[in-house]
Amino acid sequence: MIMRQYDVIIIGAGIGGLFSGCHLAKQGKRVLIIESHDKPGGCISSIKRMDAIFDVGAHLIGSCGSNGIFNRYLRELDVNVNFIQLNPTDRFHFPNRTIDVPQNIDEFKLTLQNIFPDEADMVNPFFKEMLRIASHFDNKKILDLYQEISYEQLLDRYFKSSELKGILSAQYNYIGVSPKRASALAMCLMLSSYLKDGCFYVKGGSQNLPNKLADRFIELGGRIIYKTRVVKITVNNNIGSNVCTNDFNKYESDFIISNIDARKTLFNLVGKEHLPVDYVKKVEHYSIGPSFFLIFLTVDIKTEYLENVSGWYHSSYDLNNIATESFYLFVPTIFDKSLHEKGYHIIEMAMPFHYEYNKVIDWSEMKTRFENIMINRASNIIKNLKESIVYKFIATPATIERFTGNSKGSMCGWEMSVDQVQRHRLGNVTPIKNMFLVGHWTKPGCGIVSVATSGWKVSKELENLDYHGACI
Repeated sequence: MIMRQYDVIIIGAGIGGLFSGCHLAKQGKRVLIIESHDKPGGCISSIKRMDAIFDVGAHLIGSCGSNGIFNRYLRELDVNVNFIQLNPTDRFHFPNRTIDVPQNIDEFKLTLQNIFPDEADMVNPFFKEMLRIASHFDNKKILDLYQEISYEQLLDRYFKSSELKGILSAQYNYIGVSPKRASALAMCLMLSSYLKDGCFYVKGGSQNLPNKLADRFIELGGRIIYKTRVVKITVNNNIGSNVCTNDFNKYESDFIISNIDARKTLFNLVGKEHLPVDYVKKVEHYSIGPSFFLIFLTVDIKTEYLENVSGWYHSSYDLNNIATESFYLFVPTIFDKSLHEKGYHIIEMAMPFHYEYNKVIDWSEMKTRFENIMINRASNIIKNLKESIVYKFIATPATIERFTGNSKGSMCGWEMSVDQVQRHRLGNVTPIKNMFLVGHWTKPGCGIVSVATSGWKVSKELENLDYHGACI
């Protein structure tokens, strides 16, 4: 058994944990990150299979432009990541039209005004308010106005056209909740991230982002232990005194930050007996966000068949209707040929998983069913797809849970619904005096920029605390 003393121990090397770790190490703190996987990244990672690099989690990032907040976070840490800016930033395919979303937000507004002339006068006011909400996301005045408002309710204040409202909701799956239930605050923050500051892809695959952060963390004096799982946080007098790992080691620290599943952290590692009853009930009440079925293909196919197929496919403009089929298709090799050594194209597909996770009896059968649906859907879009497949692998929600540790394979943490965002979301501070939460299970929510913000926020919080968790 090894007992070592650190100023801060971080559980999980996801983006929130890495940003916290880098900031704290830069402050001169002795920081240890313990990661159960063999590499950093969590939901933002890539794997290499058969000469191809596949992004198995989130892969598009907003706010990376010169004025973007994510760009600022990286600059503060002296982390240099090569990004490819996408144009169009996204593409929406509906039954009767395809909409390209240009880099320039004014061009997008003009596109919508030309398609919907009867609604044209309200396009600019809507975008102005959307950007205002995003820019003042945690401002009391904005929260008082929009905390209890759904994104659908916000759209209804400005528009009548169901088609226009469907287009403005086409990216809702990035936060995992339909417009009727999605928080207006969360949707506006996500949309602003892409529309205002552009949409970016990490050159060479998304894994390069957490790799760069991990490298910088080590340069700053931090330590990462991989392939090691925290199994217990020992609590004495409402303070987490040490963490125990699955290899029977213990590590002491003055502060603990968890970047993993919040419910597992609080109930499995800490234990309900160490938490206030009301807090336990609050955590038990939260709904877990959705997961996805993912298919990854290497294809030997002509580039001309793939040039304009990426984006969201919706079978209807009514995105609240459970019968509306949503499907995502992405071809990163169109703009980054380095992702495949032999020059083949890579196709990544995702479909939201709306079934009851705990009621799935046979994941193999479910996997086959989704594979057939998604491959057939893609075959209707891409000429000669089936006969062009060189390699294929599939990730189910169970795969995602096994890889990330996120309950039910959630890609968003808690749902980003009206009743689970901002004032209603689980805070970064916990009842355990020296323990904090970062990542998509806490404020401000899901998305790469949001989880980075949580890490930045907590590291700043610790600047004002002494080694016993008391404000200086």
